[in-house]
Amino acid sequence: MALLCQLSCSGLLVQALEYIPFKPHTVPNVLFATFEQRHRLRMFFPNLKTDNRTSVVLTEEELTMLYDTAIRPTAHAIVPDSIHDWPTSFQAARFRDRNDYVGFGNSAVIIRQSRFEHFNNHLRNLINHTEELKWARDFFWGTEIRGVKDSNTHDISSSPAICSDALDQVTHLVNTTNGTWYIDVGLEFILANWALLWSTHSHSMTLAEAVGITHHEADSIISNARRYTKDVSMHLMTLSGF
Repeated sequence: MALLCQLSCSGLLVQALEYIPFKPHTVPNVLFATFEQRHRLRMFFPNLKTDNRTSVVLTEEELTMLYDTAIRPTAHAIVPDSIHDWPTSFQAARFRDRNDYVGFGNSAVIIRQSRFEHFNNHLRNLINHTEELKWARDFFWGTEIRGVKDSNTHDISSSPAICSDALDQVTHLVNTTNGTWYIDVGLEFILANWALLWSTHSHSMTLAEAVGITHHEADSIISNARRYTKDVSMHLMTLSGF
């Protein structure tokens, strides 16, 4: 379940990921808010990243502690005019959002753009002075843009100008001069009058060649269910993407 708010704004609200020495998708995080049509704002907690932790999903205990001890008190201090819309506790939020059809839904509350900087500062200060939230200190925000798959394409042999324009089409809604950004890029092979499908047994070789690692490293990745998932085509196990 996400800690979901709706940020009321007309443009990009927060900066991108600040520089960090590890990949964001490996850091425990939670969806905090959405804004505009495709943007999501996540809270990342680097102090929870340990060799023994196998999931980036926050536990029920962590979510409860974060909401009850930090997020709702911050909302009470910064947006008191709308505090009646905020559940009194994380468990109350789970109860409110439970339904008989899809398990849980997320009821959003609104934080105005003009108040978010104050919200962030108060939240960080509260966490820094709460011993039981020591694990949440040094949290950072990450802006995620979803729903732009296939939004633009270009030939692999296109000129640098065309490639640059394709990148601009993806990032035109955000300020990429600050922070560190990661973009998923897909490569599609097309052969006239043929339907091309990936062969499952070629995944290791393809991964090794594509990202410049050894075949041993590629084999290690595809044998790890946390790092590799097959996308089987038409129930044929020998044909799959990944």
